[in-house]
Amino acid sequence: SSDLAAAGAPAFDVYIASPNDNLEQLTAVLSNVTFEDVTGFLNKNIGNYEVVLTFAGTKEVFLNTGLLTFFDGQVRTILLVDAPGGGAPYSLLFLQDIN
Repeated sequence: SSDLAAAGAPAFDVYIASPNDNLEQLTAVLSNVTFEDVTGFLNKNIGNYEVVLTFAGTKEVFLNTGLLTFFDGQVRTILLVDAPGGGAPYSLLFLQDIN
């Protein structure tokens, strides 16, 4: 089966956290994202980060990528996708844009 856009996913906030960040002290980089929303690209410095999704308006995590390394000049598109067969648990699909 193929990955499908997560039509049934709840509205969510996006945080990009450094390894030692406390989520409670961070501000979302994107808020109240819903199915079919399209956001612009976000710029980050070279380094290690976690992409954390919380239920909109809360700090309750429903998806955390774990540590990712971002390099100079990378351009990536990230999609929230359903589990095989649809619905939760959701995951992120990272696309390598031409750069």
